[in-house]
Formats: sequence, structure tokens, C-alpha cells
Amino acid sequence: MPATLTEWVEYIQTLHHREIDMSLERVREVYRRMYPGGVDFRIINIAGTNGKGSTAELIASIYCNAGLKVGKFTSPHISRFNERYNLNREDVDDDSLLAAFVRVEQAREVTRLTFFEFGTLLAIELFSRAGVDMGVMEVGLGGRLDAVNILDPDLAVVTSISFDHMAWLGNSLEQIGREKIAIARPRKPCVIGMPHPPESMLQY
Repeated sequence: MPATLTEWVEYIQTLHHREIDMSLERVREVYRRMYPGGVDFRIINIAGTNGKGSTAELIASIYCNAGLKVGKFTSPHISRFNERYNLNREDVDDDSLLAAFVRVEQAREVTRLTFFEFGTLLAIELFSRAGVDMGVMEVGLGGRLDAVNILDPDLAVVTSISFDHMAWLGNSLEQIGREKIAIARPRKPCVIGMPHPPESMLQY
């Protein structure tokens, strides 16, 4: 088993032969092993072509200033892997990350996770261990089949959509919008940050 943070980050890039594998089956299987009853903190999931990171930061700041303990998961990082994981506006420390790596790896068993899938489970474990009140989770790609979508959010946010990742999300804004709005849940609030969203999003 890897010993340092650098070794862990290198290791999880070798677990799956693809960088992107659009499916929730593997990551959901490991998540259910780790949290058979689900997590006990509120969740905000954020999707969109642009503005996800700044929206996540703004939301986390609001809740922190209101006195809540908030975890924020964003990607990619710029210089340090720790930047992806934030507790009350501070990056998590190496020791916390190392403990979370071990926990996810033990639960993974032989399931082949992508780098992002493993990283999403790290966020959930870090926030659970820290006892956060709120987890703010930035979707990596799309929404419907993104690893973050294993969580049932109390609030879903779609910042905006435009043509991106068309090989995975579709060739029209209607198709792309349908993929991104799939982070929303029935009878739960959803905020769409564009004045005229595609019909596929309004009908979801």
C-alpha cells in the first residue's frame, strides 16, 4: 500500500485503464460498502460548463460565515492535490488525506475506479470524518454519469451550459442540458443559472 501522498496520487491513476469511464455502477458499489445508510450531512451538487468552481466557493463561504462546518470538493487542482478538498475554506492536511486514501482503498477491494471516482469517494470520506454540516460538491464532467451523482443532493445547481465534452454529453444543447440537469432530484430545489435554459432542463 502506498505510504506518501505523492505515491497515493500516482497509484490511483493506475487502477482503471481509462481516464474517463462514464458509469456509476463501480463508484456506487464502493460508496454503498462505505456508507450503507448514506451520509449524515447535507449536500449541494454543482454542474455546468462554466462557473462551477466560483459558485462552489461562494456557496461554501456563505455557509461558513453562517457558522456551519462546510466541506468543498472541486477539481482539478493547480499545484497540490489537497486543493481539491476544503474544510471551512482551508485545504485538508496530508494526514487526513492519507487516512481517507486507506479507507477508500480498503472498501474498494477489487473494484476498478477511475482517478475521479476515487477522488470523489475521498471527498465523502473526508467530510464524513470531519463531521461537516454541508458538503459542496463540484461535478467533474456532465452530471448524469458523473461520480458526484451517487449522492442525493438537498440542492442542485446548474450554472450554465455550452458546447463541451460533446463526445460524452451529446451534440446539442438539449442533449448536454439533459445530462447536466440529471443531478437534480424530485421534490428538491434546483437552481439554473441561465435565463433561457434548454427545454430538456425545464422538463426534467
